[in-house]
Amino acid sequence: MSGRCHQWAWAVVGLAVAAAVAVDAARAATPGRRELTRAEQLYQDGLEKEKKGDVPGARADFLEALRVYPDYGAPQLELGKLLLAEKRFPEAIEALKKAEAIFVRTADQRHKAAMKNYQDAQREIVQQQEQIRNLQIPGPITNKMNETQVTTEINTRQDRIKQLQAIPPPSERGYQKAPGDLYFFLGNAYLREDRMDEALAAWETCRDLMPDFPAVYNNLAFAYWKRGRVEEARTALARAEELGAPVNPEFKAKLDQAAGR
Repeated sequence: MSGRCHQWAWAVVGLAVAAAVAVDAARAATPGRRELTRAEQLYQDGLEKEKKGDVPGARADFLEALRVYPDYGAPQLELGKLLLAEKRFPEAIEALKKAEAIFVRTADQRHKAAMKNYQDAQREIVQQQEQIRNLQIPGPITNKMNETQVTTEINTRQDRIKQLQAIPPPSERGYQKAPGDLYFFLGNAYLREDRMDEALAAWETCRDLMPDFPAVYNNLAFAYWKRGRVEEARTALARAEELGAPVNPEFKAKLDQAAGR
C-alpha cells in the first residue's frame, strides 16, 4: 500500500473513532431514567417547600430539577407560577412560555411512555388472570397453601387487576399541549401586562383543555366584557357559577344591565 493509501486509511479510522466517541459522549450527556427519577424527587421536594412557604427553597429545587433533566416541564411551570405570585410578570410570561415549549416538544415522548405503561398494564392483567386461574384449581401452587391463604392471594391479585384496568389508553390529542392550568396562569400574566388579546386566547385554551375548571370562566367573563362581547361574558359567568366559583354580584348585575335584562 502506498504512503497516500496509508494516510487515507488512517484518516478513515480516525473519523470512525471520532464518530464513536461523539456518539458515546452524546449518550452520556442525554438524561436517562435515573436523572428523571432524581428530577421528579426534587420537584416533589420543591412542592412541599412551596406549601410550607419556603419559596427560595422551592425555587432552588425546581431549578435543580431542570438542571438534572432539562426536558421536565412541571418544575418550569412552577417557576413561572412563583414569578407570577411575585408580580414579576414579564419574567413569568417568559418562564411559562418556556414550560409550554417543553411540554409541546416532549409530547411524543410522553405519549410513547404512556402507551408503554398502558401496554405493560394489559400484559400484567393477563398474567394476573392466569395466576388466579391457577389458584382456583388444585395443583403445585395451592397444595402448599390453606384455603384462607388462597382466598387472600386471589383477592390481592383481583385488586391489582382493578388498579391496572384503571390505566386508560393514551390519547394522541391529550399529549399535544401543555396542561390547561399553564394557560390559565399565562393569561393572568398577560392581563397584568395589559395584553388582553393574548390573555383571552390563553384562557380560551385553558377552557378547552379543562372545561370543568371554574376559575377560568370568571376570567373569560371579564375578558369578553372588556371586548364588548356581553352575551359571551354572561354565558361564561353563568358557567363559573354553575361550577361553584364565587361570582361578583355587582359584575353580574352590570352584565345583565348591559344585555338589557
